[in-house]
Amino acid sequence: PQGTLLLQASSQEEMQLWMQVIQNGTAERLGSLTRMTEHALQNTTLGLLRETPGNEACADCGAADPTWASINLGVLVCLACAGVHRQMGVHISKVRSLELDTKEWSPSLVSLMAAMGNRRLNDAWQARLPEEQRITPDASNAQREAFIRNKYEFRAFVPEWPVPAHALHVAALVDDVGGAATALVRGASVE
Repeated sequence: PQGTLLLQASSQEEMQLWMQVIQNGTAERLGSLTRMTEHALQNTTLGLLRETPGNEACADCGAADPTWASINLGVLVCLACAGVHRQMGVHISKVRSLELDTKEWSPSLVSLMAAMGNRRLNDAWQARLPEEQRITPDASNAQREAFIRNKYEFRAFVPEWPVPAHALHVAALVDDVGGAATALVRGASVE
C-alpha cells in the first residue's frame, strides 16, 4: 500500500523532535536504534524526566531508557510494558509517549512526575516484592502481563497495613510528594 502522510509541526523544535522520533523508530525496526543525543534531549519532557533517580530504567522490567509513562501511576515504562498498561485500561493506567504525545505534557504534570520518579514509586508499589518474582526486559509477554497486573491492578506487592486517614492530607500540607504517592498507592482516600 502506498500513500502520503503530511505531518505539520508548530515549531522548528517540534519538527526536530518528530524527525528524531521517526528516525529512532525506523532504526529500531531495522535493528540499529540510535538514541537521541544528550543535546537533543535537553528541554524535552523525556530529557527532564530522565534526570529523576530511577527513571533511567523501566519501572516494571528494568529495561534501559524508557520512553513511555503512565501519567496516573507516575512511572516511566518501556514500550513492551506500556502495551500491558494499555491492556489494563485507563481506569488503571493512562499511558502516554514521552516522545510522541508532546501536547499531553503540561508543566505541572512533568514537575509532579519528576518529583516522584520510578525509584520512589517502586519503593511503595514493590515493598513486598520477592526478588524471584521480579521480571527482566527479556520476560515473556505472559510473565510481563502477570507481573504488571499483580503490581498495579491487584496491588499484590503493597503492604497490607492500614493507611492513617490523614496520611495524604499531612503529606500534601508539608509538600511531601513521596509521602503522598505512598499514601495513594496504599489506598488513601482523596476525599
